[in-house]
Amino acid sequence: MRTEEKCFRELIELCRSPGFAHAIAMFCFRDNWIGFKDRMTGQLIADKKTPQRLVRTEIASLIGGLLARDRGAV
Repeated sequence: MRTEEKCFRELIELCRSPGFAHAIAMFCFRDNWIGFKDRMTGQLIADKKTPQRLVRTEIASLIGGLLARDRGAV
């Protein structure tokens, strides 16, 4: 079994890979954008709540991994 520290190191390495900033931008758009035609409803917002959606703290962790100076920083 991997340690939590090893998981974070691997995540940071992934976040620093070429083009990952574009993936983060896609997550931000996909998980925070709510489109509507006539008016915003509570149902539209409720429908966005899925297990696949990243919450703000998860996206912030990915951005932090992207910006980490030291590849081993946790």
